[in-house]
Amino acid sequence: QYTLVIYVLGPWEILEKPKCEFGMFGRKNQTDDIFQILFEGANDSKHTRFIWQTWGSPRTKRSNPKYDKTLWNKARAHNDYVKMLIDKNDISRKNEGKELGAVSYIDWGKAMLPRLYPAEKRIRGDIDAHYGWPARVTFIQMLMNHLVEMDRQKQLKISMWFSKDQADNHT
Repeated sequence: QYTLVIYVLGPWEILEKPKCEFGMFGRKNQTDDIFQILFEGANDSKHTRFIWQTWGSPRTKRSNPKYDKTLWNKARAHNDYVKMLIDKNDISRKNEGKELGAVSYIDWGKAMLPRLYPAEKRIRGDIDAHYGWPARVTFIQMLMNHLVEMDRQKQLKISMWFSKDQADNHT
């Protein structure tokens, strides 16, 4: 039985699948489906945590400032949508008197933003979509802090701090 499951939609979903027929709301519908299943089946899990890792934008061989901005806007919009879904789920659980759910997120994409732009100072990995070891270390640090804080909140029975207004506005 797993104790931790980390989900991430990465740059390859955008770069390698340009011809996929998602339709106008395809990615949104897929995201809704994934999280509906997650919230129904895993929210009250006592043994497994499900963490969504937000994602950043890749640097591409055909990179130019306009295209980079388009990719970052896609990543940011998707990340904001997922964070809103998770926050609304937690607010709903709080309103029902339930404890913190097993589904959460780490906003790694936003933490990486200063390391991605400007392009000439961007961190790089072995291939375009990889950020290299500094980004991996950053994620591990964020993950460890997140898990410790989740344990602390659960142990001290600290309820969620955000308001509905914050869950509706991830800009």
